[in-house]
Amino acid sequence: MSGARSKADPASKGQATIAKAACRSCGSENVAAFCADCGHAQQRVRRTVFQLVEDIANSLVKGDTRTLRALSLLITQPGELSQRRYEGKAAGLVSPVKLFFAVLVFYTLFFAVSPIKFAQLWIGLHEELPGGEVVMVGPGEMPAYWVLAEIFVPERELAITDQLQRVIEDAVEAGQDDFLYVDSPSAVFLRLSQSATRQKDAMGLTTLFLSYAPLLVMVPVVVLNGLLYRRRRYVVDHINFSFEVASIMPLALITGALMVLALTSLGFPAPGSPDFSPVFLFGVVPAFGIGIAIADRRYYRTPYWALLPKTALVVLGWYHLTEQATYFLLINAIEQVLA
Repeated sequence: MSGARSKADPASKGQATIAKAACRSCGSENVAAFCADCGHAQQRVRRTVFQLVEDIANSLVKGDTRTLRALSLLITQPGELSQRRYEGKAAGLVSPVKLFFAVLVFYTLFFAVSPIKFAQLWIGLHEELPGGEVVMVGPGEMPAYWVLAEIFVPERELAITDQLQRVIEDAVEAGQDDFLYVDSPSAVFLRLSQSATRQKDAMGLTTLFLSYAPLLVMVPVVVLNGLLYRRRRYVVDHINFSFEVASIMPLALITGALMVLALTSLGFPAPGSPDFSPVFLFGVVPAFGIGIAIADRRYYRTPYWALLPKTALVVLGWYHLTEQATYFLLINAIEQVLA
């Protein structure tokens, strides 16, 4: 008996009593490897360099695999990611919001280095540019020159044609540059052409809307679905779905640019004239619309007869918002450059 007592009593051997561990974050004593109350990891504060490198590698691998799984789900089953998020079954997948920004980062970097640009502005005299619709013009305004939006074409060095450049130089030398101060995209671009430095700034402004164009599809998606399904889903559910749908457009644009890049690498000219890209009109836009329709059907169970008009409203709403936002963004950005 005495031997049993000596084993049970650590003080009999001169051992100090060990205090129960507590969470360094919240103070709870209900801890093991992690705190049961706040979830904080109960690891040592001081860590080795090897552990730090291991943590970074693990976070990158885990983040990539979750993003890749969500991306694969978006491509093969549009709308499924939002549906799983809604049902609480999205373990191992990033949220639609995180997926969108991951796609957007890749999309922006791709067009930053790609010799084929999604969209550029090209300004010149009427007889210089291909005939077509004048775009990026404010309501009720008559531009002095054509402003052409080129889709899927090789990158240009200058946004202004040589002939128009000579006209501007002659007008400036003669002191007849009043036309340069008209509030229209063509006129404010022309103001940048008076120096080589500002010409480079002008070229940088031609692709400003690349980053926000896909995001604008969220507006018609949230508004339309919010009105139609206000009793079936919460606003956050509509927003999550809109982020997933918005991720489809950058992927379609990258695919279209890769197709044009492959053709030009083989020595073929870019398909279509600068103001008419069949890759965009018959490839990107239909792919975007089909992706929206499939996602909408899977997430909202929209009847088949309503998918076409609903998808058309979303695409047309996105296009109109992109056009208007581009116009105002260009005006404001150019004013900052000129300031």
